Amino acid sequence: AGTNVLFIIYLNQTHMASLGEDGSIWWNDKSFASPSAWSIFVKRLANPSKKADDGWKSVRYAPTGEPLELLKDRVSLMPKHLKQQQHTSATSAATSAPATQPAAGSTSGAA
Repeated sequence: AGTNVLFIIYLNQTHMASLGEDGSIWWNDKSFASPSAWSIFVKRLANPSKKADDGWKSVRYAPTGEPLELLKDRVSLMPKHLKQQQHTSATSAATSAPATQPAAGSTSGAA
């Protein structure tokens, strides 16, 4: 969870989003339940004829630049006790984050 920890680059535009504690994605005061819901919404703003998008591949984690797909695979292969330990660490680190929806927006820039 955190502010501006997710991003998509599409047609030379970078769009940053925040990740809620519940896994929701927040962008421009809108909440999305999945990476694919957010990515297709953003991409259709620039290209209304865009039919589908796999958000797990196109949405990236800002601190590392990795697609969420790689992070998801890594966590699913992790032993259960390590997942729980990682969740506990993330929860304690997030106590300094605001309790309301994180701020996020879109930023222009070249890829």
